[in-house]
Amino acid sequence: MYQKKIAGCIVLQENKVLLIKKKSNNWFEIPGGTIEGNETPEQTAIREMKEEICCDVEILSLYQEQEFEHKGKLYHGTWFLGKVSSQQKPKIGESQEYSEIAFIPLEQLSEMSLSQAVQNILLSIPASSQ
Repeated sequence: MYQKKIAGCIVLQENKVLLIKKKSNNWFEIPGGTIEGNETPEQTAIREMKEEICCDVEILSLYQEQEFEHKGKLYHGTWFLGKVSSQQKPKIGESQEYSEIAFIPLEQLSEMSLSQAVQNILLSIPASSQ
């Protein structure tokens, strides 16, 4: 089965996580995307954050790697914890793909429209994370 490699960055702030809402399926997701060419997962996460939320991000640590299937494709995702550079305010950078950006309280994640893969990643974050 074909494997697609992706990477993204989880930004936590005051027990909230930064998510973007995809227009095509109305799900909130972690900013990130496909690893291109010779990029490392870290480089992909940084590039995708710049493209999707118009912010520079500092990678703090590797959070999780996960394999999952979606629409007949096998994905390998690498997720980092990061923080938005100071004085930058996240905004939608790809308005053709995303309709909303929000910091969602961790305790409300179970009530949100999330893909199963994103649920598995985010619901394992302890509520006391910063």
